[in-house]
Amino acid sequence: MDDRPSMTTRLSPSGWPAIPLADYVAQLPLTRRRLLLEARDSVTLPAFAGSLWHSVLGPALKALVCVNPPDACQPCARRPECAYPRVMEAESPRSAEGPLGRGARVPGPLILDVGSWERRRVAAGERFNVAFAVVTADASLADYVAEALALGAARGLGRERGRASVVESCSLDGLEGDLAPDRASAGRVELTLLTPLRLKRRGALLRRFDLAALARDLSLRLAALGHYHGGLAWPAPWMEAIAQAERATTTARTRWVEGVRYSARQAREIVVGGLVGRVQIEGTGPDLVRLLRVGAVLHAGKGTSLGLGQMEIVVSPEGER
Repeated sequence: MDDRPSMTTRLSPSGWPAIPLADYVAQLPLTRRRLLLEARDSVTLPAFAGSLWHSVLGPALKALVCVNPPDACQPCARRPECAYPRVMEAESPRSAEGPLGRGARVPGPLILDVGSWERRRVAAGERFNVAFAVVTADASLADYVAEALALGAARGLGRERGRASVVESCSLDGLEGDLAPDRASAGRVELTLLTPLRLKRRGALLRRFDLAALARDLSLRLAALGHYHGGLAWPAPWMEAIAQAERATTTARTRWVEGVRYSARQAREIVVGGLVGRVQIEGTGPDLVRLLRVGAVLHAGKGTSLGLGQMEIVVSPEGER
């Protein structure tokens, strides 16, 4: 992969290269897949469906790639190239480049698309799907994730252990279409928060929608994914997109929802909350629109590997209502 700065790159006052957003996204190594499944038994998909898929993905992935006992992962000599820790356990930064210091958690390379925040009962014989994205230059990592999701579904989903089989697997478009000038035109934006959006400010979760906070989170998230999982240079923040978010007007119809997931690492149940609903945004600019389109693929906030922060964006050209 050629990760050299483009001809338009320059150094920002911080010393990080000021890489245009479109250029950076174009270099991001991203693989997206959708699996179409058919239920062999009745399957109950909870509102927090991402937690369900994540819970079956981990054990299935370890069964596919691991040759050691469950408690022998940390000292394993194969750990740097093993698919399990690369997908399920994001490593701390090994470089001081960028604002994430040593010991800080970095976003994982896996993003789950699980649909809207609602409980769904799937009857035997009915079809449903799950999609995912992986940020990595190693295309085999997506193959492992797809195989592990299929194995987890075959073993059984949820407390009822309803089994499902993959009947079709297809590749999805990356971010190329979101770079087109006509796709980044300023206009009226309707943003749908499909699964809980968990943004933090000054250490506390935001219970009211904040567009500027979302833009800052997406800017940092994109930079971290590209740097730590894509081998790209750490870029200067895309301040124009953030400035456009600060100037825009929002009308939010959101609500706070909560779900419970079980953490095997902490051996306890954890309550997870965030915002879902719709937001209308007026007075956007092309940089902000492009960043929001990126967020529709990469998600935003905390818990993206659990399917949280999933959103849809619809842009109406300026003057259209």
